Amino acid sequence: MLKCLSQSLLGRTPRLLDQKPGYWSLSTVKPRGAATRVLQHQHQQQPQEFPAQTQMHHSACNGKHCVFSGQTAGELHEWLESHGVDTRCYGKDTSKTVGELLEEQAKNESLLNVVDGRAMRTVKVLSLHITNGNGQVLFEDEQILPDGRSRRRNVQVSEKLMGDESWQSGVDRAVREELGTVLPEGYQVTVDTDTYRQLVEFATSMSYPGLLTKYVCHRVKATVTGLPQTRFETCEPRPKLGGRLVTRWVWRNPEEVEEQHALRNAE
Repeated sequence: MLKCLSQSLLGRTPRLLDQKPGYWSLSTVKPRGAATRVLQHQHQQQPQEFPAQTQMHHSACNGKHCVFSGQTAGELHEWLESHGVDTRCYGKDTSKTVGELLEEQAKNESLLNVVDGRAMRTVKVLSLHITNGNGQVLFEDEQILPDGRSRRRNVQVSEKLMGDESWQSGVDRAVREELGTVLPEGYQVTVDTDTYRQLVEFATSMSYPGLLTKYVCHRVKATVTGLPQTRFETCEPRPKLGGRLVTRWVWRNPEEVEEQHALRNAE
């Protein structure tokens, strides 16, 4: 029986440790002192690279580029349909709903605009290749959605970056949000910055069929102490969707890793 672990990460704040060339590390500690408070403030601020979605009209246009600025799922549905996206399959099989796309917008995790008459979504994704002592890579194998649907994933730890959030800040958030329920107090994240690279891909979204998406992927390798070394599950509440999201994780050997469609899977 699936069981949602309830370990709380409240009160944990990332702190930079001693660095060596090509590496930097984070540990989780209880907040104390001025330096810690500064880091807390940096993680709580709201990034603003994507335009705020506060206007009452469906779009704010500038020449050929119109940014979606609606407030409701109905407005977003109308906007998508009027710009060439058929949403009839949204919320079926493995696709997400219009409401989930609206929530993504509200979190400032993506930008929706119109380019040459066609709707386009822009997403910045952190792809974190977490390895263990055996050289294996951590993969998200499957998701069980709040409504009971199952999605095969086959993707490394990934997180959509918010607004102008840097990929370095995204590393800590990705580990906490994706793996927090199985991590011990005082876990440490070490990032190999020499492995960092940025990729850009244009493709039709797998989560939102028919919606052209520009993926800007920040890919880097890291290690995280305290992770289970066998298959494990994490759980996060999704109250707006009426349930919880269960994720199943597995360690794979490097030769099993396939990067094809990695950007589209990471959403």
